[in-house]
Amino acid sequence: MKEFIHKWSNWWILQPQRKELDEAFEKELNELIEREVALRQLLPFTQNENPYLDTDDWQTKQYNVEANTVTQCTGLKDKNGTPIFEGDFIKYTKHKGYMLPDFIAEVKWLNDSACFGYKRNDVPVWSSPTPFVEHDELQTDFLNYVEVVGNIWDNKIEELVAQHSI
Repeated sequence: MKEFIHKWSNWWILQPQRKELDEAFEKELNELIEREVALRQLLPFTQNENPYLDTDDWQTKQYNVEANTVTQCTGLKDKNGTPIFEGDFIKYTKHKGYMLPDFIAEVKWLNDSACFGYKRNDVPVWSSPTPFVEHDELQTDFLNYVEVVGNIWDNKIEELVAQHSI
């Protein structure tokens, strides 16, 4: 293909021979396309079955994903080691020495703070979400008592509250 492009990149200089060049260009382009089609037909596998790809490697696997469900990972993990993503619902369980009550919250990106946080279900709608960074000892006081229980695409927060008796 590189040779083809290089060969025909200056065709405009040779204006007097334009008709012959156009015919030669078209002929060579058609031959190139026919070779490409023939090669594709000879391949014994489809793109999804390519034996040269390591299918155990997550980077080469193909998934059908709805674009509006792709979210950012917060980099945090819950008490079970599950990564916490934007749009997840988390359940916090109160514990001795920390003042927060039990609650379920939605994980959100907070533009004003440029960080991730959560919006509790048991506070007024107009209240601001809480940035994760507001917890002095995030892992000890908060994440060790948080569990991912759903997400905004698969669950309704009211159902989760009822299911977890909060």
